[in-house]
Amino acid sequence: MKKHNSTGMKLGLVVLSLVIFLLSTVGALGIVWLRQQISRTAERCIETEKELAIILRKNVCMRSTIAQMHNPEYLKEKLNSKLGLPSEKQIVWMDSAEDKAKMRHLAAKNKNIRAFVNSKYQSRS
Repeated sequence: MKKHNSTGMKLGLVVLSLVIFLLSTVGALGIVWLRQQISRTAERCIETEKELAIILRKNVCMRSTIAQMHNPEYLKEKLNSKLGLPSEKQIVWMDSAEDKAKMRHLAAKNKNIRAFVNSKYQSRS
């Protein structure tokens, strides 16, 4: 009986050692994989931060350009002092809802005509 118990005990120790070895190996490989993922994520974060810095610089540049273009002196300079108040012929007054409906209808019709012309033009080329 002792031989049977000692053989089973040896087999149990071997199995237990293999399980501990496999768990240690899997754990070590998991740690290596996690570190690789962390380094990849860090690299992506650095690249994204660089892109963000470039975009922020472009944003500052565009804002300054927009601010310059909204300056009345800049507009006068670019338009050669032709900037002025609109004349009475350039002003359209709409009093009733009927006039507004007519304008919406004309705008929709004009939009449909443009779409039709653009589709015909694209099919020819």
